Amino acid sequence: MTANSSPAVVRAPDDRFAGLPDWPYGRREVLVPAGPTVPEVDTISIAYIDEGPRDATPVVMLHGEPTWGYLYRHMIRDLVDLGYRVLVPDQVGFGRSDQPCARSAYTYAAHVAWIGAWWDAVVPPGAVFFGQDWGSLVGLAVATQRADAVRAIVIGNGILARKFKEQTGAFAQWQSYVASLDYLDCGAMVAATMPGHLSAAEQAAYDAPFPDRTHQMGALVFPSLVPTSAEHEAARIMLAAWEVLDTWDKPFATRYGTPDPITGHGQRYFIEHVPGAARCEHGTVEGAGHFSQERGHAELAAAIDTVARMP
Repeated sequence: MTANSSPAVVRAPDDRFAGLPDWPYGRREVLVPAGPTVPEVDTISIAYIDEGPRDATPVVMLHGEPTWGYLYRHMIRDLVDLGYRVLVPDQVGFGRSDQPCARSAYTYAAHVAWIGAWWDAVVPPGAVFFGQDWGSLVGLAVATQRADAVRAIVIGNGILARKFKEQTGAFAQWQSYVASLDYLDCGAMVAATMPGHLSAAEQAAYDAPFPDRTHQMGALVFPSLVPTSAEHEAARIMLAAWEVLDTWDKPFATRYGTPDPITGHGQRYFIEHVPGAARCEHGTVEGAGHFSQERGHAELAAAIDTVARMP
């Protein structure tokens, strides 16, 4: 790369994260292999928080589109107060993690590899996994690849595809909308799902990772990564995760915010197809919507606490 060429990877400046409401956490990082989609660099920095007693049951929580670890700020507090060790990474392209600038850097396989490498570096055995949105799509692949080390799973407003075709309905509209944008106003988008709930400062916190479009390629690409054919590499990874989930007899709970036209259908599918779901209670958080970690954080933390205590 020459001195005048554009950078392959950027990162949001630290000062954009200073003084965010309910976010006192310093930046920890793990360097993971950049992999073949980012050939210009050797390693990618994944930022994360790690709170609570070192010897407590670990809880891993993974965000989706177009948020970052800030979405879990209330749940982090709730779970630490309950005695858990809480680990929340920012997916590559989001939050305080590195942000590759090329569209081609972002593939589903790359996201699974990046979070998998982070998991292997920092997560102790016996973790409970919680995922939402793309945090479920990526995180369930990562967790099932490490099934022996995961004690339980809770999903909130998430899916994991196993039938692959062109998208229709609300998700297709979302894909088309994002594809038409040069910049996604993330704070306004999150706030629109819960009118009157977020303060101006909280809304701005969702925009903190994205000072301009250069930093936003991950958010702009994510909706397009759902595979439309079983022959796609991403589909093969998802189907491999389902091979594990089809026989998963450890606790598997769901707690979805409503209404949610994008991923709401996923709850019933998990309940009907994952054996471990029969061991658990399932429910909804009325009025919490897709980003249920905001209004429904207490209910989600309680669901995690319940499965963590199950044998």
